[in-house]
Amino acid sequence: KIIIDNVRLVNTLPSRLEQLADNYDFFLQPEAKQLRVLASLVKKNEISSDEAAKEYDAYASALIEISRKVIRKNSDALIPDSGFAMAAADSMTRIFPHGQPVFAAAGKFSVSAARGEEESLQLIILAPADKELASAAVTAGQVAAVKPVKTLLPQVKIVPVGFVKTKTPRYTVEYTGWHPDLLLAHLKEITILADEAQPFWVKITVPSECTGGDYQAEIKVRINSKEYQVPLSIKVWDFSLPRTGHFPTFTSLYNMPDFIADEEDFDSLRMFLLGYRLSFGNIYSGGGYGKAFNDLRPAEPYMIKKYTDHGLVNFNITYLRLKRQVLHDPPITGEKSVAAWESLPESERTFYPQAEKERIKKILGQWIPKLKTLGIYNRAYCYGFDEATRSEWPAFIDFWKYISVYYPDLKIYTTAVDPSLGQDSGLDFVSGFIVNNSQYNYEAACKARKRGIKVLPYNARLCIDTPLIQQRDYLGFHAWRMKFDGYFSGILTAGITLKKGLTADHIALLKI
Repeated sequence: KIIIDNVRLVNTLPSRLEQLADNYDFFLQPEAKQLRVLASLVKKNEISSDEAAKEYDAYASALIEISRKVIRKNSDALIPDSGFAMAAADSMTRIFPHGQPVFAAAGKFSVSAARGEEESLQLIILAPADKELASAAVTAGQVAAVKPVKTLLPQVKIVPVGFVKTKTPRYTVEYTGWHPDLLLAHLKEITILADEAQPFWVKITVPSECTGGDYQAEIKVRINSKEYQVPLSIKVWDFSLPRTGHFPTFTSLYNMPDFIADEEDFDSLRMFLLGYRLSFGNIYSGGGYGKAFNDLRPAEPYMIKKYTDHGLVNFNITYLRLKRQVLHDPPITGEKSVAAWESLPESERTFYPQAEKERIKKILGQWIPKLKTLGIYNRAYCYGFDEATRSEWPAFIDFWKYISVYYPDLKIYTTAVDPSLGQDSGLDFVSGFIVNNSQYNYEAACKARKRGIKVLPYNARLCIDTPLIQQRDYLGFHAWRMKFDGYFSGILTAGITLKKGLTADHIALLKI
């Protein structure tokens, strides 16, 4: 029986009108003001929602062409008589080839970064409305300091951005079609179709040894053998970011052996992620010692040391399976797994299988002594007892009573479903609880921290068609305001089933 005792219908049109007004602010302020007035009228019920919705659709459709006209007009001063338009966008703006407004501004290209930091921006080329641009290429020229320096200079690399065509998903999205996603480092030049916007990713890497100050670089844009030069200003702040960040990130990248088969390419991907201060790995790793397995973590401790030296904050030794996952061999998942577990007598659910205890103990015995010798055990953890329900807590506790005799300082992170975060469940031995964004309780988290337990949120829907600005917000302002102890993002490569791996050209995108 399902009982619904509270239903609330919300008219989202006012907020959508206000968001559209913010978008118009980028190009035409008078129209933005009109949209805010319209939103106010809807809130006061002084205009019907149907009539306002028609106005919304008209304004939204018009903005696609308006954005292109404004960019073309403003670009003439930068590259007169070129036949195409050029503009700049920051790294958080998604530039669509067509069907959406182009949120970019013609003008100076500039970026600022600290020593030891990587920062990016986008150079946008907008093709003529009636003509494609063949053999388009954007490359980086020389970098020079405004005042002479003897230290290393910032490095600039530029690659075209590719697009992925999405279909209508189960969740609500603003737009279905071609979305920017891939960095096509293996392409030296591309063709830009008529009236399409093509972004180029401009990545600036500032060495830790760089001197703070102002630098100038040259961006070379070549269209049909004719070259245009665009200045790039780089401001290097006179302080360095620490190589190892203070904010732990947990990520899961699945199906890696199907995606990349060569150790050199694995290394490129690991360093690529560390460049963006993301820890690599897989919380569901089997933890086999000296073996390659289904994630990015190197197979032996000494190999991990290289990456902790380059900023790897944490890594998973092995996954700790739920008792029902141990019992169900071959594995069963979802509702069938839960049903099979609940059919067991309660007495059978209170202890953890001895053979599995010994298997985990053996894995830890292979890893932990060497990690301690290398001085990186403090960055190791085990993830386990995934989403354990109340009936699965006793087996979790039984496992800890056994393993803590040998490894009392072992850090365990879990998504066990425990609103008390260890206070009332007996799970107060865990190092950290990972909770869904929507279930993060500030007061409960603060109480848990006083007991020495970390609390961090997670999101498992990092999809091409969902704006990542919200994730950046969680990692920034919200992390500070809500006192997150870290952040977990999962399923970064779900669904990849390539059996032959990628070619050298494809893997080049990881080496930019």
